[in-house]
Amino acid sequence: MDLSHWLNDDQVMAQIGISARTLHRQVQAGQWHPQHRPRPGNRPERVFDPEELRDKLPQQPARVVPQSKAVQPISPPVAALAEPPISWPAIISLVEHFVELHQTKPQALWVKLQEASQITGLSVTFLRRLTKRGKLESVKDRSIKVPRAALDQLDLGRGKKRLR
Repeated sequence: MDLSHWLNDDQVMAQIGISARTLHRQVQAGQWHPQHRPRPGNRPERVFDPEELRDKLPQQPARVVPQSKAVQPISPPVAALAEPPISWPAIISLVEHFVELHQTKPQALWVKLQEASQITGLSVTFLRRLTKRGKLESVKDRSIKVPRAALDQLDLGRGKKRLR
């Protein structure tokens, strides 16, 4: 028997418009009679007869509508289509504002030395030295943390020499 023109599960589901689970249930109930097509190097593929598929397709009889009862399309007023209720730039502005509100996290009051280094541009080693000498306020909470406000007020004066 030549199974090359038979349809696989995906093709059957797409043509009938059912899910894989529904197809499986129908096969288990005996509503389908699938065969298995061999595939070199793979497990055999379950396939369905196209003739059996045609019998399962939903039948929609052709309806002839008399010309007198035909529904004429109603065209919307042209003025209603002319201007949308809100302009596109306004919509884009609202979306950007909404995204900005929900993406920004409040700034932490205390930051780790690694982040403080990125904020100030100073090395982690130098910031650690400042905390040990009491020139920069800090706390030990699993790691050394410094207040963000202290970084803004950090006065380096003439450079590292003044803080040493």
